[in-house]
Amino acid sequence: MKLRIKILFSLLLCSLLSCSNDDDNSSKKTNELPKNKISFEIESTKNQKKQGDCFIVVVEDYTYMISAHDGNNMEDQSFSLQFYKSFDQANSENPPVGTYPIKGIPDLAEIDGFWVTYTDLETDLEYNNNLEGQIKITRSDNQILEGSFSFEATNYDTGESIKIINGKFTTEAF
Repeated sequence: MKLRIKILFSLLLCSLLSCSNDDDNSSKKTNELPKNKISFEIESTKNQKKQGDCFIVVVEDYTYMISAHDGNNMEDQSFSLQFYKSFDQANSENPPVGTYPIKGIPDLAEIDGFWVTYTDLETDLEYNNNLEGQIKITRSDNQILEGSFSFEATNYDTGESIKIINGKFTTEAF
């Protein structure tokens, strides 16, 4: 609960700080998204397309997070998506260019990868179990972190699965 409050506070703070930089188109864009944006599709009978804001957050000096949501406040958001990456010690630099697996936390004990939590805020269902996918960092420099992703995840309580495809993000580097 304490971590969730910290994450929500960080998201709200990042949303407020990003408003002044929305018109800055000076950075090189290889995935055609404006800075601090994310887009993806949920493959299902509805084939939903989602897009929103995207930020980098470091939680408690050892967890690196790419955090995304849509809407301007908790009342009008339809999703929340977090990519987590643990670091040894206090090393919280941006991950280098490369392809990383998306797996569950126990599966990442011996490999370098990310775990994910996708929350459908309209149904209040969280998907972070039986994770399988990848995130590809295509740019990681002092200005921009960007890449693509796809993954499948299951809701622990209901067993319902989702498949996220055609994901792209770009955010200011940490």
